[in-house]
Amino acid sequence: MVPPRSSPSRPPVSTVIGRAARIDSYARTLAGQGPTAAMQLARSLWEQHGDRVHDLNDRADVGRLITRSPLSDDTRCAGAALFNALLLDGNSVANARAMECTATKRDVPLSDSERWALASMRAHHLTPYEVATLQDTLFRIADTFGAELAATLAALRALGGFPNTRSANFRMERTGLTSFHWTVSSTGTHGTAHADSWPQLTGLATVGGGPGATEFHQAGRFMHAFIADVTMSETVAGTTLRARSIHGKPGDVLPSAIRSRTLFLANGKVRKGPVEHFNPATGALIRSASPTRAPAMRAPPSPP
Repeated sequence: MVPPRSSPSRPPVSTVIGRAARIDSYARTLAGQGPTAAMQLARSLWEQHGDRVHDLNDRADVGRLITRSPLSDDTRCAGAALFNALLLDGNSVANARAMECTATKRDVPLSDSERWALASMRAHHLTPYEVATLQDTLFRIADTFGAELAATLAALRALGGFPNTRSANFRMERTGLTSFHWTVSSTGTHGTAHADSWPQLTGLATVGGGPGATEFHQAGRFMHAFIADVTMSETVAGTTLRARSIHGKPGDVLPSAIRSRTLFLANGKVRKGPVEHFNPATGALIRSASPTRAPAMRAPPSPP
């Protein structure tokens, strides 16, 4: 059933303004000053474009949808990056089904607004309001995995998500001295694109052809800006997911190591790979440990 455009999946403008106000407060905390121009413009964009319908079968319109759906708070950037990756994948029917099935498997209840938004997605159209709704859905799903992006990606992929994606790189971008958020670069049947939902000086999110900065080392060394990244890649043997993050003790000025974990997804099963630690200054392997001997995690069965 295709929801009517008057469906409750789009929150009232007052709700969006409230979210934008929280962004303004967050920006003041970071900058020690009043609301930034970018945040003010992002708020006005929600008022102008939040209810505008975009065609998910039109790649240019998907780009416009992403740019008109900047983050409206500072807490769900992982959900925004995940949903941008699903939009860039291009198969809205399979990805909506994967989201709904994953929510069911993880006991994440869906509101009427979320169900309407998923129905819109299956019908190949979404508004920025509906995008925000589904970003929240993915954020709540990721929360059931301890906010681990790799495990969330594995669950979505096991249930048919990302059918057109050959590789995707999620990375944390710094937005301040102590703040950061997730972005994504994706390569699939539609080519390669990079999406960043953090509002720019225009108030818009950004999306463009080609990858973003997908690696953090120069001459074998991890760059100082590195915080974390997750890479998903498809091979004939299945899906490989690598998650890397800084590792150290509280109070360390520099991380003592870069920790890397790998998951392998094939034939409905998720298998853990080794945990490796690298020297952040040289990129050299410090140590590698095999996963604990435990039964392989069985992924949920694929939907019919």
